[in-house]
Amino acid sequence: MQQTAIDFKRYSSIKIGSNVLVHVIDMKDMAASLVPYNDHIASNMPIKVKANLSDCLVNAAPKLFQNLSLYIPNIFDSLDVLNTVKKQSIFSSSLVCQDKMLYIIGRANNLLVSPNASNLAVLGSSFNYISDLGEYVEMGASVNSLQAFLYFKRHNLSGLEFLRSLPGNVGALCNMNAGMKSYEMKDCISELNINGIWVNLEQASLHYRGRDSSGVIFAVRFHKLEGFRWHLLNMFSLMRKSHPNNPSCGSCFKNPLNDYAGRLLELVGLKGFRIGDVGFSQKHANFLVNLGQARFEDALALIELAKKRVYEEFGVVLECEVKICK
Repeated sequence: MQQTAIDFKRYSSIKIGSNVLVHVIDMKDMAASLVPYNDHIASNMPIKVKANLSDCLVNAAPKLFQNLSLYIPNIFDSLDVLNTVKKQSIFSSSLVCQDKMLYIIGRANNLLVSPNASNLAVLGSSFNYISDLGEYVEMGASVNSLQAFLYFKRHNLSGLEFLRSLPGNVGALCNMNAGMKSYEMKDCISELNINGIWVNLEQASLHYRGRDSSGVIFAVRFHKLEGFRWHLLNMFSLMRKSHPNNPSCGSCFKNPLNDYAGRLLELVGLKGFRIGDVGFSQKHANFLVNLGQARFEDALALIELAKKRVYEEFGVVLECEVKICK
């Protein structure tokens, strides 16, 4: 397993952080390969997908295949994959690989990373593939949102139109069941490969902006539903325009039941409020933004202040949507 230094001041969407050493997990690290669909047994002709260390950090084009699917040998049998929430960690996407507990961070689009963070990992470029399985389209977790959107658009498929307006990799977007309004990832998902096991939606327990299962999503199979929905693109573009232009980690807090985190933050006077160069956006109170030279410590202080004020005023406990790596 290789390692690479990532400058989170450039890599993360909110542009906060410093150089941190990160593990890169590729198929070869787990003896994984692509095999003929429905033949997930030892194959005489497995496809070893070549990995390029630098490609895992950029939006490289995915490799395209026909009727090949991810097969990972049963090396995770000591982990309880299905319907288990890891209470000791904010990360559902974690695994033991080569005797190390690693936390998968994707493209760091909803992440705050401490300069002292350790045991972080990304999935390498061997998981950046798209395979046509006939009734399904399988994508490796490292396929970025734009490439997924473009594939569905070019092939006149319905379900991922909103990805033109959302950053991230397929694995991370499925992990948080990302979406816009009522449109979300799980609407067109058939199966997910979690820790090497193909599971259905019920087993993966995806729900609004999250999932109640643990383990790493390595790949996903989407239903092939004909009819790209062109009429939705304008709506998604307009929604995106309401987001701030500053570097941001997106929504800081999950919306409480029957309410909106942004509304509560605005009512306690935090819309546009800042500590140092970290603030809640003037455009949308629930967006944590970098206003210049933001620091990790100031971001944490502002998050705690927001929780305190909202609880004192409304008795509501705000739950972070942004993941914090200390």
